[in-house]
Amino acid sequence: MYAHQEEMNNRYLDDRQRRMHDSWHVGQPVVADPPIVDYSTLPPYDGNVTYPTPPLHHSQWVDPHTMGNQQAS
Repeated sequence: MYAHQEEMNNRYLDDRQRRMHDSWHVGQPVVADPPIVDYSTLPPYDGNVTYPTPPLHHSQWVDPHTMGNQQAS
């Protein structure tokens, strides 16, 4: 049953990609209503990129409770 659902999803995704590809070749916009970006309000790009630091999270392989107990002792 799961394999059938996965096959249906993959066929849907393939068909969607094919439709988007065909419409792009015809000249239709791929994004229906693209957001309007006012580039005059953006700061100039100086090559320095700072990405936000992701919040700390524990690894899926490390038990946070065990790590906390080791640090406490």
